Amino acid sequence: MYSARNRSACIRIPVTGSWPKAKRIEFRVPDPSSNPYLAFSVALAGAMEGIRAGHEPSLAVDENLVRYDDAELVRLGIPSLPQTLGDALYLLAESDLVRSALGDYVCDQFLQVKRAEWSDYRRYVSPWERERDGD
Repeated sequence: MYSARNRSACIRIPVTGSWPKAKRIEFRVPDPSSNPYLAFSVALAGAMEGIRAGHEPSLAVDENLVRYDDAELVRLGIPSLPQTLGDALYLLAESDLVRSALGDYVCDQFLQVKRAEWSDYRRYVSPWERERDGD
């Protein structure tokens, strides 16, 4: 999903009034703590695969999607990203495109490290959870 104005879109191509021919792309999906080399390698591989396969971009969505709940986003046909690291790792492990972009060694090492991180996170009991346990 992309947009010219909407900051909740995955890709934003801002309209520039003073420089009509100037364009920039904001790729807003990667987490700021992600490794930019890995994130952009996979993003570029995905873009190149889309071009090779002749995929057309969806229509721009200029509404602020933050105000919609999950059911409304589904109704509008707007796909969502994985909700947890575990969900993302499952999809990554199944992706031939990611494996091709990063290579077997990097992909396998990344999965190993992130699966261990997810396992540690799932065992952590936060103060919020402890406080709610008394309810």
